[in-house]
Amino acid sequence: MKKTKQILITCLIVFSVCLNIKNIYADEQQKKLDIDLSQINLYDKFEYNGYNYTVSQVNSSDIYINNEQIDIYNFEAEVSNDDIQTWRKYVKFSDLCSDEQICKDFSENGIIALRRTYITKVNNNDVYYSTKYLKESNEFESHLVIGDNSYNFNEFKDENSIFNEQGILTADVEPLIDSNNDLYVSLRFVTEALGAEVIWTEKDMDEGKDKVSISFYDNDEYCKVINTSYTESCKNIDEEELNNINNCDSNDDKCLSDRCKEYISENIDGLDDSFEIITNYNYIDINNKLRKFEAKYKKEEVYIDNDKLYIIIMYNGVPLPYNILDESANEKCKDEFYEEKLKCLEEGKSWITDEKMIKLSEKDGPFCGIELEKISQSTDK
Repeated sequence: MKKTKQILITCLIVFSVCLNIKNIYADEQQKKLDIDLSQINLYDKFEYNGYNYTVSQVNSSDIYINNEQIDIYNFEAEVSNDDIQTWRKYVKFSDLCSDEQICKDFSENGIIALRRTYITKVNNNDVYYSTKYLKESNEFESHLVIGDNSYNFNEFKDENSIFNEQGILTADVEPLIDSNNDLYVSLRFVTEALGAEVIWTEKDMDEGKDKVSISFYDNDEYCKVINTSYTESCKNIDEEELNNINNCDSNDDKCLSDRCKEYISENIDGLDDSFEIITNYNYIDINNKLRKFEAKYKKEEVYIDNDKLYIIIMYNGVPLPYNILDESANEKCKDEFYEEKLKCLEEGKSWITDEKMIKLSEKDGPFCGIELEKISQSTDK
């Protein structure tokens, strides 16, 4: 009887293991398409993990990365289920991640992991952006890595960022695996997870293709126009010592900031370890919204590299190494309306760029005003 019971238990265990293997195999089968995505045609349809896909474009987009066009196979699909309906452009993962300055594949154990190398080194350390795709939750978890230090995306908890407070970007589509075992990923989500702005421009009537412009925020050619102030850093420094650098009027914010920045530069090696570099900064985002932040770093948290002092600031939720001693890039990026626009936004008004609004207001170009929505809300009250 005892022997029979042991045999029965053994059989149940074997059956359970076999069932699990079957279920795992079924899951894997479910996550693999029976079609070759490199050979699909317009209006083809397929189903993947409960989502319905309808091909709406094949190779109909010109794709630019940091203003350089890349030749890469792409297709667009309408993706829908009971909860969402969206359109996403897909590219082959191995095609996209063939250039280390875009991304390099470090995937293992079934987890998609990739990194993008920063253009320069800091303190002789490699600087790179890394992201892991967590397929269970359809999330990208992103970081900036400098040597042994790691910085979450959206570390300053910017409510307007596409990343949440843990530095995670949640995708509304998932990667596709086709019959060749080739992995296709959403172009937008992968590049945004690595610190890029993605702009889609619809094709004009006389053009054959639409345009996808991908610009990495850390690229020197990307115009960020970050305005910084360091006055708070020197609030506890003796005024006479500061006046040896420059005697500023107490109302001249720029002079006070420049003076403090020079003081930090000249004395960084001798500063007390408790000294805080306090950076108040702002920038105007792509939606013409003024974003304001404050970054505080102890001396040990500043990267000193010859005549460069790097701190980490957040730009649209993406951590950037920022050399506080060099703001020359800002000057070449300011357009003819910049000062007017900044003043307008600081007053809490809106910068109007809509062509219909410009025409309606009989203006020659963008102008400062109050959005119709705000007028409506004010009237309601």
